[in-house]
Amino acid sequence: MQLEVESWDREDDEIDENGKVIRRGELKEPNRKNGVLVENYNIQLARAIFGDRYEAFRAAGGRAVDVTLIWQKMGRELAERRKADQK
Repeated sequence: MQLEVESWDREDDEIDENGKVIRRGELKEPNRKNGVLVENYNIQLARAIFGDRYEAFRAAGGRAVDVTLIWQKMGRELAERRKADQK
């Protein structure tokens, strides 16, 4: 899924005077590929994780972005533990 995002439409890259890319363009909002709208990445990720339970997750008040936020938090916590315990 993350590889698929690489092919989504982006804004123009920032380029220096030598033609070198300084910063890659942001994904266009709403997300699209070849000009065709695609479902938001956070929703796709939550659907992939929850499968047929996604609608129940939503009905219970869950938001697709919550999944991404929790994963980011877990990643930061893991990095902090690794940094604190450099064996």
